[in-house]
Amino acid sequence: MGRDVEVAILFADVVGSTQLYEQLGDARAREMVARCLEIMREATEGLSGRVIKTMGDEVMATFPSADDAMSAAKQMQEAISGDSSLRHADGHVAIRIGCHFGPVGQSYDEPGQGSANHHHESNRRSAVGRMEQHGAADRCCYGQRQVG
Repeated sequence: MGRDVEVAILFADVVGSTQLYEQLGDARAREMVARCLEIMREATEGLSGRVIKTMGDEVMATFPSADDAMSAAKQMQEAISGDSSLRHADGHVAIRIGCHFGPVGQSYDEPGQGSANHHHESNRRSAVGRMEQHGAADRCCYGQRQVG
């Protein structure tokens, strides 16, 4: 049985990761991307969020409120920009973030169990993905606005 719930969906990805691999080589670039993903996961989980999945250099997460999502986004940006291990000869690794708050479908893994498995509407996912892709490095795009 499914129902709609309001959640914030957040996408965050490493800006220019392809260039990182070209410039720094696979091993160093992989370390940097892994560190970014670790920071994004910690910020998400530390603010009542849930990482739904990671895709290469990107994280998709949900939060119970827009405030939690924006706080996590800020924490991600600050932690990544302040992490000296993410500096390289051509600059510093940056991330781009997009968020959206609204209703999504929710269904349960097993009847009678309290664990929910969010199945997000593809149009919400696409909208957030588009916002995140158009965002600038070191910024968070929320709706039609960039914050940062």
